[in-house]
Amino acid sequence: MMMKKLSVLTLLMLLFATQASAENDVQKEKVVTSSLSFIAGDATITDHYMSDQEYTGPIMGAGMKFGSFYKKSSNLSWDIDLTYLAASYTPYATDVCIGNPARTSFYDVKHLNADYGTYYNWNPIKNLHIKVGGSFDLLMGMILGQPNHINNAVDLDFQTQLKAAAGIQYGWYFKNFGISLQADIAVPFMGLALSSGKFEASYDSFMGDILPGSMNPISFTSFHNLQGFNTEIEADFIFKKTTIFLSMEYNNRWWNMHEVQNYRKYSLTRIGIKLDLVSRNRVNSNNKYF
Repeated sequence: MMMKKLSVLTLLMLLFATQASAENDVQKEKVVTSSLSFIAGDATITDHYMSDQEYTGPIMGAGMKFGSFYKKSSNLSWDIDLTYLAASYTPYATDVCIGNPARTSFYDVKHLNADYGTYYNWNPIKNLHIKVGGSFDLLMGMILGQPNHINNAVDLDFQTQLKAAAGIQYGWYFKNFGISLQADIAVPFMGLALSSGKFEASYDSFMGDILPGSMNPISFTSFHNLQGFNTEIEADFIFKKTTIFLSMEYNNRWWNMHEVQNYRKYSLTRIGIKLDLVSRNRVNSNNKYF
C-alpha cells in the first residue's frame, strides 16, 4: 500500500515538473505576431514606355505581415511583409479606374511586394521603442494598357532592392487596454531593376522569338537612377488578445533607365488586425512593436 502511494506521488511530481517545464519553454519562446489588413488608396503612375502621360486613380489591395525577435536575441527582430495592390479596368465604371487626364486611356495594374527586414531595437525609456536596420525588397508587377493601347500594351515591373529603414513607437498602457503610435521610414539604396527601353519592351529579351530584344533590360540601381521612400504612420488599439490598427502610408519609387522615365506613387490607408501565433496578453507584452 505504501509503495502504491509513493508511486502515485512520484507520478504527480513528474507530471507537475513536466508541466512547469513546458510553461517555461512557452515563456522563453519568441512569439510571432501576424497581421492581416485591407488597403485602399490612390495611385499616380507614369510609364513613358506605355505613354508620356500621368495616370491617376484609386487602387485597392491586401497585406499580410509576420514579425518577432530572433530566438537567441532580445534586441534583434525580423519581419516579413507581403502587400498586393491592384486596379482593374472596367469600361462601365471608368471613374474607379487608373486613367489619363482625359479619361480616354486606362491602366490595369497588378503589383506584389515582398519585404524581409532585420532591425536592432532599443528601449531607452519605458514605453518608447526605436528600431534601425534594413530589408531586402522584391517588387513584381504588370501594367496593361486599356482599352486602345496597340503597340505598347504591356510593361513589367521587377525590382530587387536593399533598403535602409528606421522606426519609432510610443505607447500608453492601462490594465486591459493600450494605445500606441508609431512612424516608420524606408529608403532603397541599391539593387537591380528591369526596365523597358524607349522603343523596346523589357520582355522582348526573354520572349521575343521573332524579333528578339537588342538590349539588356536589367540594370544595376542606386541613387543615380532609382530613388524612393516609404513612410508610414500607425495607430494601434491594443486589447488583451488582439490589436486593431489603422495606418497612413506613402510609398513612392521613381526610376529612369534606358531613357524611359517611371514612377509609382501610392497614398494608402490600411486597416487591420494583429494576432499572436501563441496566445498571450498583448497589453502586458514586452514585444510591443509587432
